[in-house]
Amino acid sequence: MKRLVFAESARRDLLDIAGFLATAAGPETAARVTLDLEERITILRHSPLLGRVGAVSTRELIIDKYVVVYVVEAERICVARIWHGKQKRPRR
Repeated sequence: MKRLVFAESARRDLLDIAGFLATAAGPETAARVTLDLEERITILRHSPLLGRVGAVSTRELIIDKYVVVYVVEAERICVARIWHGKQKRPRR
């Protein structure tokens, strides 16, 4: 089983998601959604190729309305970004 790590950019994304949801739907919803995302991302430890092929050297796991961008490396899986599906993302 590979080690799962979150890049600083992915950690910031989770904080941004939590901040948006706290304002839009309340702090309980924000906590529930972000914890659920983190828990569901852990499936990558067991199935690192589960997500679809993304941009160069990345994969994308879809969790509800969110896109989790990650890289499978020899010893670990690195979650690079987490975006809402409607969020404008950088071009590939």
